[in-house]
Formats: sequence, C-alpha cells, structure tokens
Amino acid sequence: MKKLLCFALSFCIFISVLCTTSFAWQPRLVDPYDNFRHEHRLFTEFDEGLESANYLAKVFSAATSGAAGNPVAECDGYLTRVEAISVAAKIHSMYYLDNYVFPETKPWHRSYVDYALKYMITSGDATLNSAVTRGELAHMLYRAFPRQNMPVISYILDGSIRDVYIGHPYAEAIYYFCRAGVFSDLDDKGNFKPEGKVEREELYSIISRIVIPSSRNGIKLNGYVGSTAPMRAAAGDDFFNDACFIGNSLVDGLSYYSGLNTPTYYSTTGMTVLSANYKYEFYSPIGTYETAVGAAAAGDYSKIYIELGINEIGMEVWEFIYYYSRIIDGLQSSLPDADIYILSLTPVNTKRDSGGVFTMANVNAYNEALKLLTIEKGCYYLDCVSTMVDETGFLSNRDTWDGVHFYEHKYLEWEEIIRTHYVD
Repeated sequence: MKKLLCFALSFCIFISVLCTTSFAWQPRLVDPYDNFRHEHRLFTEFDEGLESANYLAKVFSAATSGAAGNPVAECDGYLTRVEAISVAAKIHSMYYLDNYVFPETKPWHRSYVDYALKYMITSGDATLNSAVTRGELAHMLYRAFPRQNMPVISYILDGSIRDVYIGHPYAEAIYYFCRAGVFSDLDDKGNFKPEGKVEREELYSIISRIVIPSSRNGIKLNGYVGSTAPMRAAAGDDFFNDACFIGNSLVDGLSYYSGLNTPTYYSTTGMTVLSANYKYEFYSPIGTYETAVGAAAAGDYSKIYIELGINEIGMEVWEFIYYYSRIIDGLQSSLPDADIYILSLTPVNTKRDSGGVFTMANVNAYNEALKLLTIEKGCYYLDCVSTMVDETGFLSNRDTWDGVHFYEHKYLEWEEIIRTHYVD
C-alpha cells in the first residue's frame, strides 16, 4: 500500500510542477483539494509530519494554476533543459518565496529562466529544447531545494563516484544527492553518467525521494576510487590478461623479475611523464607505431597501471602533476571503462637520500600530489612505499643495488602489492 501511495504522490508532484511549462502533451488538471484538503493523515503515514504535508499540499495546489504558452518540442521522451529549469524554479519559489506567481511572458518560459538565473539555479538558457543531462538536473535541484534535514545515508568518499571527479562542475550536487540516497542508480562500476539523458518518468521518483526521506535508497560502491585500492585475495594471472603497464625502468624490472607475465608492458628506461605522451617507441595492438599512452589507448584494456615519477624528481610538483594529468585524460578519453591504477613512486635508500634530488622528501611530495590527482580524476591509488620501506622509513640496502632499483626478491614483493590491491 505504501509503495502505491508513494508512486501516486511522486506522479502528482511531477505533474504539478511541470503544469505551467506546457508540454506537447497535456495532463488533465484537477483540483487537488477535492482529494487532499485537510487530509494530512495521508502524508503522516510516511512519518514525515506536517511540514512535508504542507509542502506537498502547496505542490498539488499548483496544479490548478493552468498551463499557458507554446509547448516545447518533444525530445524523444527525455526531459528538456527548459522543463528542468521550470521545475526547479517552481520548486525554489515554493520553498523560498511562498509560491511566487510567475508572470505570463513571451516566450512562455522567459519568466522561469529569468527566475532561475536570478537565484543561480542555472547559469544560462542556451539550447533550451535539448535534453537535460543528469548532472545538470542534479545541479538545478540542488540549487532549488533547501539542503538542511537531508542526512547522509551512504558514506561515499570524495572521488569514489567513478565518472565524477571532484573538479567536475556538478560534483557537489551529485555527491550530495548520492550520499542522501536521492540518486541511487549508479551502475556496477560506480558510474553516475552525468552526461546521460533523463527520461521524464524518472523525475517522478527523484523528486519523491527528495521530499519523502523514507523513499531514499542507500548506495554501496565496490571500489574505493581516489584512495588506495582495497586489499583482497591475490589476483591470478587471468586478472591481468587485459591489463597493461606504462612506466620506466622499474616497470621493466617488474616485467623481467616478477611473476606478472600476462600483462602488456609499455615501458622503457628513462620514461617520464613527458616522453610517455610524446616519444614514439612502441607498437600498438593494432600495428601502429605509438607513444606509450597511444599504444595503451589503442588496445582493449580494462586495467591500466602507471608507474612514473622517479626520473622526474627535481621537476616542480605542479609541473609533474600537469603532465601526469594529461596522460590520464588521454587514457580516459580512449578507454572510458578502464580502471586506471596510479602506482606511487617507490622508495629510495639512505645513500640516495643523502645528496641530490633523489630524497624520500621528494618521493613523498610527489606521492601526496598523486593522491590528490587520483581523487580528481577518479582513478585508484596504489601505495608502493609504506610496506616496502624498513623501520627507518627508507628502502633497505638489502633490497636495492643502486638506491632506486630493486633486487629480484623486492620485485616479487612489489608484485604482491599489485596482485592484492584491486577492485572488482
């Protein structure tokens, strides 16, 4: 019974806030007070109290205001941007301006768009009749609804929504609504799909979950994007069949001395964040001569591991991160579904640390910046320092022949870190 009532309420909310925007199709408008006048008992079944009841009554009363103006073009059943703007403007007016009456204008949507611009619900009215994206809708609703009293029900780390990095223009709204259980339809990999279209029917349930807390759904993400990939049982060789490694001579050593024999390696001595993107020295899976990044992007890889940085020590951290981010951008553009693992710089020994730029202080500074980049880009971070150093915080002399590169047994230890830290 509750599910039926919730759907009915959601449908009414959607129709009422859209009625003044005028679609190509028009619902039959009814006086909501015929059914809901003084019937707060209906709403208290959801344990929301009079506050929600009063709000919903106001929403229903909007259905009597009628529709005016020219209908917007149909958009293959998807919610258009002007419809979303009008919905958000109407909702904002109900909460903040005691159900402000929008004046009739030509075109009909001008008053809604002007209102939305005034209260920063949207930043512009270009391409109004195109389909609104999920990210845009989240942003508009975030600006329209008061944000108090919407508790977190899903503890989602910054950066853990795979395709919404922290620098995304709608990240604040998307993370807020996902944590509150309003947008709970992330896919198995943790993608929100911010550029996806919104079917008109979806708005019923979205607004319902905002207004009715008991209808919200928690989210459980499998991975920990932006932080160290979770520790699991060691992955077998088959896990790495569709993996590739991009890196410097340390990755060369990994390919020679570890048991990771099934991945593809695009690595060479001296590789840097610059040469990985600009030096053509690898054949790609499709037979073209490419850079390391280009060869990886041309393949059908679902996992990409990157180990770069030790050759760049001495470069300004911001510059290192700038070029590293361009590598990730290129890979994500070509292989949007691939999991990208950023391997931290590996430690150095005390002798290397005693002079020049190969210091643990520099290694740690680069790694802290890589952690932030991982969060921003929605990748996975692998800590290759904390379990590889000795009690002094440095690479043991027993593990390295030159203070940077490993003896064979250390490559096996590094292999274990890679095999045991991954996402499903």
